[in-house]
Amino acid sequence: MPNRFSMADWIPCRSQNEFMYSSARNIVALCPRQSGKSHIAVNLAGRRIASNWGVPDGIQIERQYAFIGKTIGSAHNTLWKFAQYMWPRGMIREINASRHQIITYNGARCIFCGSTNVESAIEGNGLCGVVLDEAAYHIPGKFESVIAPMRIRQNGWAIILGVPKRGAPSSQWFYELCEQYRHSRDANMAYYSWSPEEVMTRQQITEAKKLCDEKTYREQYLCEWVSGGRCAYYSFDDRNILSSYEYNPSNRIMVCCDFNVDYMSWILCQRVGKARIVAFRELRHRDTNVKEMIRRVIRLYPDAMFEFYGDPAGSQRNVAADKIFDGGKIEFGTAWKIITSELKSAKKRFVLRVAPSHPTQADRVTDMNIALCNSDDKRSFFVHKSCKELINDLSNQSWKECVYQLDTSIKSIGHAADAVGYMISYIRPQTLSGISEDVIRRLHEK
Repeated sequence: MPNRFSMADWIPCRSQNEFMYSSARNIVALCPRQSGKSHIAVNLAGRRIASNWGVPDGIQIERQYAFIGKTIGSAHNTLWKFAQYMWPRGMIREINASRHQIITYNGARCIFCGSTNVESAIEGNGLCGVVLDEAAYHIPGKFESVIAPMRIRQNGWAIILGVPKRGAPSSQWFYELCEQYRHSRDANMAYYSWSPEEVMTRQQITEAKKLCDEKTYREQYLCEWVSGGRCAYYSFDDRNILSSYEYNPSNRIMVCCDFNVDYMSWILCQRVGKARIVAFRELRHRDTNVKEMIRRVIRLYPDAMFEFYGDPAGSQRNVAADKIFDGGKIEFGTAWKIITSELKSAKKRFVLRVAPSHPTQADRVTDMNIALCNSDDKRSFFVHKSCKELINDLSNQSWKECVYQLDTSIKSIGHAADAVGYMISYIRPQTLSGISEDVIRRLHEK
């Protein structure tokens, strides 16, 4: 723990420095991803707490402060940890890890929680100050109905920060708040933002562009409020469709599996060089099962070596793929166990590359859009024209109205794209872009 307020040997830019020493009671910061906004907010809040900033002299009140992440986990991994290594050792009297509370020597209680448990975490009736991180992701209406009244009772200060995120639960509320503060002339309302060029090197900006599709880069790094429309795979166009492709028997076949029964879609892909992947064949069948599908693959390519990717739910018992009809009997087993058993029985060379849990739909679609076309206009995933169902999925899959969930009302759309999406999310970004996932690190991290 430092002897003074620390920024971990990180030198802020001019805009960040103004934010860190702001005297405005209420602050909104719209800032690029991983550019130091949470560190600055915790630093500023700590100095206000240590100096009893904003608390009237001579009035005895319970001084309580809330540091709120989108979940208790995100609050623990950012705000809670930042406070412990940035606040000076003379400021902290007690750390209660089980309740995520820090008690300072001047008697302030600092509570770290998520928007999902804010009511149960905050004790008493008032808040002298609030830090709200990742504002677009919070439960809609929670700040206005729960947090704001507690702050108003004590005339407390507020620091609200985040990045734009289309489709996030409170995206519209955060957008309107940013616009209100950006245009306000009230001395008690301050708005801060900065560009990637102010806080990132040219190489880091280049790497960030490789990791993002064009809209995501504009949103997460340029802080633009981008409308994605309802089209999910907006990076896909005719430039991703190949008129010809020759199967290479010396390369592994990447088998992408979706275990929906009606239809069950498996997409066969191959790597072309280090940076490109081509989907060259699709297997799509109704009223089938995993055993029949894997046997089809083995018959079609008896001498191939395989890599299997797909739905992590295939490792669970209670999925449709568990029931395998064979000679009038029902054989029970997980999809991946069945695939493994059939391949071993046929003495095939193979590897399973299956994530332990599902990526979110939003992350999977974003990964897919980056592979289809990143912000540098580089494409790394292509589809042969014969894969008509995959092309149909990528052209027509859409989001539900007003929510960040894929529209699955048309049962025939989505399975092929899901299958490929599991693969892209598993291997991205090391294979597709040739760079490590941790290239874009917090510039201010110890």
